[in-house]
Amino acid sequence: MHDALLEGRAFDAQRATTLSRGDSVEYVRATLGEPLTITRHHDGSEDWRYFARRRIPRWIHILSVQFRLGSRVIRSEAILRMRGGRLERFGKFEPETPE
Repeated sequence: MHDALLEGRAFDAQRATTLSRGDSVEYVRATLGEPLTITRHHDGSEDWRYFARRRIPRWIHILSVQFRLGSRVIRSEAILRMRGGRLERFGKFEPETPE
């Protein structure tokens, strides 16, 4: 059993930690992919929302044998404020939170 996307769009939440203020739109897209949604504000800024809810398998290894112990659901979310083609700040960041 592999990860199963339940909601949103898959992205690597751990890679979000490598982003810094001032990173270009191109770099953010190359790092995280396309955002799930983009909200444009009257001041020219944009909020890019990345969100994924996934079911991931749980495994145990005993003497080189792998046994599946069911699965768990995790959610990841990042909201990035973009302005002038650059990352201005993180509005929210929750990497791989169990439900």
